[in-house]
Amino acid sequence: MLAHWNMRHAWDIIDIVALGTTLPNPIQTYHYKLKNTPFPRDPATVWAKCGLIASVGIDRLDRVKITRGIYEILHISMDQVRKIRTCAAISIGVDIEPK
Repeated sequence: MLAHWNMRHAWDIIDIVALGTTLPNPIQTYHYKLKNTPFPRDPATVWAKCGLIASVGIDRLDRVKITRGIYEILHISMDQVRKIRTCAAISIGVDIEPK
């Protein structure tokens, strides 16, 4: 999940994009293959599924469960965040030029 604060809503609502290791079939312009996995213990390829955007309350989010009793906060680069935002815009029909 990629979280992004949404200024259009209340301060406690953010937009998220689902992350997954299943290869999209077919791959669309709104799918983004992360350069590096944000999961340090899992070498699998990770995809941002930007066609699955949701606005959720921040109180419903927590760290990522790695294994039983182990939770972590994971990070990706701002360059990848920008590319995921572009894919998310494409998924809702916003025509933008990638930077």
